Amino acid sequence: MWILTRFPEPNLYKLDVYGPGSFFKAHRDTPQSEDMIGSLVVILPSEHTGGEITLEDLDDISWTFDAATKVAESKSTSAPLRRIHRILQRCHAARRSTLTYNLFLASHTNVVVLGERVVPAAEREFETALRALLDTSTFLPDGGLLAHGLTRQYPIPTAGAKGGNRIAHVLSLLKGSDARVRTVSERMGLETQVMMLYDSGSKDYEPLSGHDVLASDILDMSHIYDNPDYDTRLRDEIEEMAEMVLERSEERIRELKEKARKTRESTEEPMDDPGDTVKVHWVTKITETNRVPSGYMAYGNDPSIEHVYGNAALFVTVPAFGSGVRE
Repeated sequence: MWILTRFPEPNLYKLDVYGPGSFFKAHRDTPQSEDMIGSLVVILPSEHTGGEITLEDLDDISWTFDAATKVAESKSTSAPLRRIHRILQRCHAARRSTLTYNLFLASHTNVVVLGERVVPAAEREFETALRALLDTSTFLPDGGLLAHGLTRQYPIPTAGAKGGNRIAHVLSLLKGSDARVRTVSERMGLETQVMMLYDSGSKDYEPLSGHDVLASDILDMSHIYDNPDYDTRLRDEIEEMAEMVLERSEERIRELKEKARKTRESTEEPMDDPGDTVKVHWVTKITETNRVPSGYMAYGNDPSIEHVYGNAALFVTVPAFGSGVRE
């Protein structure tokens, strides 16, 4: 059977030579295109001291790689993902050389024998759990969305970038547990889509002043001017541009209140009636790993540039119980 497959393809990007005193501070590699999924660093064998690499995850988990001892007899590699900060400690003696490759997802047509792929244990476990949920009549009985906060960072353009759907490509770049959710869901006949989640509220001290809304593209708010103390223009514009309003669970409401308390004193105002909403069940919480700001003009005592933030997440459409794949 001929099928289109995608796999990482390395392209040589640069050669770096670090002499005594060389170092660099925490940074992440800038994606060269929408298909770039990470970097591959090959450390060439050479005797040197210092120059350790520290990788820091966005969850504050760090790991230090001592290249000086590892490359004494052979070459070594590291493949930092885009959500990883990379730090080079100061080199003390001799020279340290590296080759950096950009990793892209390449498409090729290959002959594949059906049944050839071995399904990982984690994927089988997730599918078993998901099937059990869908077979439960009390789980989203009228249908809704299954939501997954993305755990990896992906190349997403800015709000001002031109083009149509600027996040559609992310679905084909998913990695790790993000890809697992998509693979299992689509194998079961469920539709998946990466969408932007926005909180239409503009007041940090009133965490429930807006609603959770979904858009299939990044919202460009550059045409907006707003005074959040006196009107709801910004909220109305966001909700008009978005495609659906999500029903907030008690857990989500508590999360918003807690976030507001960490920034400033918040009020406990009642949430406005959002009208028609779509029920959503979060498999994993929304993350800010793929957050995109959109600037707008705000007027208070003085004009200033403020921002609305959208977070990309993976959404799975779940049919009502007794219909579609839940028959």
